Amino acid sequence: MNAEDAAMAVPKQLHDSHNGASSKTAIGRGALMNIGFIGVGTMGRVMILRLMAAGHLVSAWNRSPQALADLEGVIALTDPALAFEQEVVISMLADDRAVRQVLQSSDALARGGKGCIHIVMSTLSPALINELQASHEQAGIELVAAPMFGVPAAVAQGEANILASGAADAIEKIQPLLDVLGKRPGGWATGLCRPASPRSPAT
Repeated sequence: MNAEDAAMAVPKQLHDSHNGASSKTAIGRGALMNIGFIGVGTMGRVMILRLMAAGHLVSAWNRSPQALADLEGVIALTDPALAFEQEVVISMLADDRAVRQVLQSSDALARGGKGCIHIVMSTLSPALINELQASHEQAGIELVAAPMFGVPAAVAQGEANILASGAADAIEKIQPLLDVLGKRPGGWATGLCRPASPRSPAT
């Protein structure tokens, strides 16, 4: 299934809620949030559709701005650092190299406001997770490692598996978002962020 087919697979009630239907049809009944999104590939695109269908406001950055051209309602960002001005940031970058280039080698984390939570949803190496933990602590940003396992079609239906770890209060705040995006085998974990295994590509 290609990206267009996966996007079309998002359940009809999600599209209806995004288009102004009653909030009773929307998924994720927690408080609505302003979300900064970094990395709009195949998976990221479907994730954004689900978040917006649940009523959340999404501002997004992608290396290729064309990826955002037909995502109606998404606020396009010109700099990934701007995403960290939101209360929650979700990143779905392809691999360690992309994360280092976009996040670690920029001033993105320095833009984070007090109480900002960053959810890393691609699968990264243990070494990089440790680096991210340290840089987030220095910046005063909560880090939740929540890699997602599943194909875009499963994400579109909210059926992808998510393995989350991080501080209990941070996970409690973002749990409505995780519930929108997928399932949690074994429940949401707490404690220091730990990389998940096996590796799966984020696209």
